[in-house]
Amino acid sequence: MKKLLSIFAATTLAVSAPLSVVACKKGNSDNGEEFDYDALKKQLIDEMTLIINENINQDFEKYLFLKDEEAQKKFDSISIIKILDILSQEDVDSLQLNQNSTNFINISKDLKGVIDLAKLGNEINKNIVQNINFKPILINGQSPFKNDVETKSIKLLKKSNEVVSIEFNFGFNLALQEANGDVLNESINFHQIMNIFEDINIVDDLNDLSQSIVKQLESDKYSNSFSFISNSGNFLEVTEKINADSSIKSKINEAVDEAQKLTENSERFTINLENKNLKTNKNYIIPGESQSYSFSAGTWDSFEDDVWTEGLLSALISRGSEEIENWSRKMSQRSFDDVTLSRFQKMSPSKAVQNFVLNDETSSIAINHYNIEEYLNNENLFKLFKKRILNSKLKIDHDDDKKTIAIWGTDLENISVTYTETYSNTEITIEMPDFYLINRQETSLDDTNEFTYKFNVSWLELLRKFFGYENFNVNENPEMIYNLELPPDIIEELEVGVSYNSRTIILAAFEKALEDISINNNLAKEFISYFSIFPAYENSEAFIKINSDGYIYSFGPNGEMMGFQFPSVSWRGGGVDFNDARNEINQYRNFLGRKNSQPDQFGDSPTKWKIIDFKK
Repeated sequence: MKKLLSIFAATTLAVSAPLSVVACKKGNSDNGEEFDYDALKKQLIDEMTLIINENINQDFEKYLFLKDEEAQKKFDSISIIKILDILSQEDVDSLQLNQNSTNFINISKDLKGVIDLAKLGNEINKNIVQNINFKPILINGQSPFKNDVETKSIKLLKKSNEVVSIEFNFGFNLALQEANGDVLNESINFHQIMNIFEDINIVDDLNDLSQSIVKQLESDKYSNSFSFISNSGNFLEVTEKINADSSIKSKINEAVDEAQKLTENSERFTINLENKNLKTNKNYIIPGESQSYSFSAGTWDSFEDDVWTEGLLSALISRGSEEIENWSRKMSQRSFDDVTLSRFQKMSPSKAVQNFVLNDETSSIAINHYNIEEYLNNENLFKLFKKRILNSKLKIDHDDDKKTIAIWGTDLENISVTYTETYSNTEITIEMPDFYLINRQETSLDDTNEFTYKFNVSWLELLRKFFGYENFNVNENPEMIYNLELPPDIIEELEVGVSYNSRTIILAAFEKALEDISINNNLAKEFISYFSIFPAYENSEAFIKINSDGYIYSFGPNGEMMGFQFPSVSWRGGGVDFNDARNEINQYRNFLGRKNSQPDQFGDSPTKWKIIDFKK
């Protein structure tokens, strides 16, 4: 393990898997600033996947339930008689076509002809090419998609002599620029089903039922009734909670049942909801946080700086909870543009939101339902999400939504219907299209003022523990050095003068501090989902060295001396290793940097950062 833990700036050791060494790629944008290539590539592919799925689902929407007479007019190789003929030649009821076969090539041509490439190209241009953030990984600033669509598979199924289905998969091929300038090829897969019916009445009835379900889910009654209680900002935790929430699933059953009762001739169908599946995408969220912009939190040197921080340092070195709670309450209640507090939580809510909050004693300026309403009405924000809910009757109510801290979009999958054919008495089961619903995330606390207060308490308790100030004694630590506590197994493997990835070590200390305060603060893990500190950012190649007394020397990616500064946390995070949520709205709590945090070169001298219980 010593050999693997000992790493240089070019590698990253994953905290969750101590024996794993993960390479980190970096790139340079046109202005010379370093960017995280892997994170940017993932974000682009995530957004491209949403755009492709949204557009291709629209293109094939009217082909999910297709009348045979329309299939014969539209396609050269797709109709009931042609599909049955192919299956009868093999004497089977289902057949995966060989990609090199004539049938595959002909049916593929028909299927790809449904795709509106011009419309798809326009959407990619608006959301990807014109997004300046993606410029570093676009080849010559051009679209990553060049109309290259590959049919990956086609499966034919006979459900009866009057009903056939085609299951198919497309691959949308992309070309991106690698961090080193090479071309990287990626593919986004898309799965769809086409059902063809001889009985035109069945098609009409299925379409009517499908539209009725859509209308119910988009109605005022149901657009504003799906909700769940959670204080968490962890994307993985929240999406898993939504997807498994029994109350949401129960209300879906109610909406579908109501939709069926309102649809003529739908009594012939048995709707199967037992296998329904909820899938919440992290890109479909509008948080209630006020926007937070980049800013400097300032620096401090000694306890004399307690004056201009208005007692913040005193609160951090205090014992018990009173001073931290008082400072947190003060921070929660004072104006968003307060000069001192803006160093730690710089926010820029709109004038309208400011006015609403000033007249609402229960809503916090940091997070509130007024922001959600504001973002819904801002045409430049959350475009992909808002496109999905254009017809929704969603409304943010200024009174009823006071505990709402975010809204989420969720796909509803795997609903099927069964009916019996009139002439053959054959039982037919058909998959319905995916549906969409909106879920409100509500805090379990009394209001968002209390939410913000509890978040601030968690932040300050975490800092106190992380800095080793829980039992602070000025006589023992007159320089107010930060004393980080690491798990014993990591300390055992550390060696003097060896280079270790900065984020790996710092994150281990951070996670231990969070675990420790969570023993008495059961909300801490819900409130703290993201952590960062300069220069130990996500995927950073910054590194540290430790001297024989445990003092930490911090270096930038290129080996330059670069002391740790500005530890930052956020309510929302990606769900893995406290990484960033990468949402369009981000709000942070930033702490001060340290003046003269380390000498100019590695040696025996002390720094302002130390690992306790390390002495070798």
